[in-house]
Amino acid sequence: MRHYLPFLFFFALFSIYGQQSYIELSPTSDEIFLNKNVYICANACSSATINSLLTEKDSSFIPSSPIVPNFGRAGGVHWARFNVRSPSTKRWILEIDFPYIDNLQLFLVKDQTQLVDQWGPMGWQLSSDKRHINHRNYITALKLQANINYTIYIRASNKVGLLKLPMTLWDEQRFYQADDQRMIAWGWFGGIMFFMSLFGLFLYLTFQDPTYLYFALYTLGFMYLMYLMEGIVRYFFPIGPDWLTGSEARPLFSILTVAALLKFSQLYLSIGSQTHPRVYVLIHYAMYATLALLISIYFYLFYHISNHLLLQIGNTLIILIVLSIVLLVIWRIIQGYKPALFYLVAILPFVVIGIGQTLLSYNMISHSTLFFEGLPFAVVCKVFVLCMGLIYRFKIYKNKNENLLHEINKEQQRTYEAILKGKEEEGKRMQEELRALEIQTLYQSERERIARDLHDNVGSQLTFIISNLDYIAHHSEHIHEKDSLKPSLEEVGNQARETMHLLRDTMWAVHKESITAEELVKRLQYYINQRFRYNEKPVCQLTFLLHKNPLLKPGDALNLFRIVQESLNNILKHAQASVIQIYVSISTTNELILQIGDNGVGFSIHASAVAQEKFGLQNMQKRAESIGARFELQSAFNQGTTVSVTMTV
Repeated sequence: MRHYLPFLFFFALFSIYGQQSYIELSPTSDEIFLNKNVYICANACSSATINSLLTEKDSSFIPSSPIVPNFGRAGGVHWARFNVRSPSTKRWILEIDFPYIDNLQLFLVKDQTQLVDQWGPMGWQLSSDKRHINHRNYITALKLQANINYTIYIRASNKVGLLKLPMTLWDEQRFYQADDQRMIAWGWFGGIMFFMSLFGLFLYLTFQDPTYLYFALYTLGFMYLMYLMEGIVRYFFPIGPDWLTGSEARPLFSILTVAALLKFSQLYLSIGSQTHPRVYVLIHYAMYATLALLISIYFYLFYHISNHLLLQIGNTLIILIVLSIVLLVIWRIIQGYKPALFYLVAILPFVVIGIGQTLLSYNMISHSTLFFEGLPFAVVCKVFVLCMGLIYRFKIYKNKNENLLHEINKEQQRTYEAILKGKEEEGKRMQEELRALEIQTLYQSERERIARDLHDNVGSQLTFIISNLDYIAHHSEHIHEKDSLKPSLEEVGNQARETMHLLRDTMWAVHKESITAEELVKRLQYYINQRFRYNEKPVCQLTFLLHKNPLLKPGDALNLFRIVQESLNNILKHAQASVIQIYVSISTTNELILQIGDNGVGFSIHASAVAQEKFGLQNMQKRAESIGARFELQSAFNQGTTVSVTMTV
């Protein structure tokens, strides 16, 4: 008998190990993560059916080793199961948060022997009417009777690619509340990415710098790729073409996004054939050779055969490309190229999250919320770094302008010396060069003025949006009712609309070589009508007297328009006025007078510099001085305020 004791010991140990406990569902529970309670059976159950599993009592199921059941990228058929028991009759929602499964079937078994219900086959390439509930993930409603033991079996298969089963059991009402919040978050993600793409395109049209164009393309491609990976595109466009919404879309947009990132990196890091010829030849052609190989692998993979090794090679190449960009950034930082610091801060979160998700897909690390849902943080980081980059570019433009002025002074001195020495031909040639430099300086000054306007107005609006988004992202996990997000979201929406109005006003001035006085008055009238169309008080009146209709520089017109905007903002915030008078006149001697007055509470004109900054007076005065105008302010307590700007046009 003692010879059989070791076998009995191992049999008992294996029996205890193979037993799977039941998950007790509390009536007060609204969200249960099932991952650590799931048992899986991979290759050993590939040919099994639900009937064979129920009749033969297969003991091949083992506890899932990672926190999220992950079958890797090997392909094939895999099974998973878990046991539940509910103390009361109730409907529960089972969510499998992984949209890209080729074939999925679910079976509800009662007391481990009786098949009660089944769903499927479902799959991301199959029609949406095959699903129990139409959703971007796989959603199934389970009606569990009180005090009955249930076992849920899941049969999943993929021909190629990653297969994992992150599962959550939800209270039905709580699921739809949480799902609304998640869709709102993804909507904000898309809105931010799309807005930043438009902003990059606007900067490209303004400065004609292709760096902004490739940034806009990269941002759009990355946004669409994320929507593809989350199943949102397939959910909203279930019958779209494969190259846009199906299996061909993911490799296609991966290639386009990587290509845009490569070109953006090259331009942003200023790696050119003249400045760094050897590095340019080595890195430039190595990157694009790798990209060409990546394209060929993806097309071979998705148009001919499915091969696990090829998919691994493609993913490895993407990682190598990103890492090579990081090495280039570090190399440029060592060389003293300061803009590379902004790029490093922007790309590091993406690199960390990308490497983490890759290691998760191969079961090399355990589940992490940062790697699984950390992308919104990376997007907020990128938006903030882009704003810092705009500020730094403004500084670069200012330095270039100062260098141009220094060159003009040197050329002027050389021209005067040439004239004094009688070198008329030399003097004429230098005068032409001086004229060209002056034109270039005027052009540079105009760009600097537009950049300053973008920085002062749009930059502050974007900073406000970012701070609100950080607040929402920080508190979203503790918010159980989506209505509590409404005030913050409405404030962010209002600021975004105000930012678009500021951009339209700037584009109105940028797209014109000159602006007439009548056009400026019409623009002011339109702005006043839009600003006060829902306000009974104060009443805003615009009067004008134009003896002439001279041409104004776009920058001068834009600054006058901004002074009016700032004055009206001050009146609405502080003056408590009932009437606002705006007067514009141009005399026969081309003298322009702009006055904005109100009958509000007024203030002391001898206030401190801090108080004046609060009311934006210093900003208005600087705008007036930048266009050669005289700025005057008249105010007293309970006697209203009048702002006057006078200039010759």
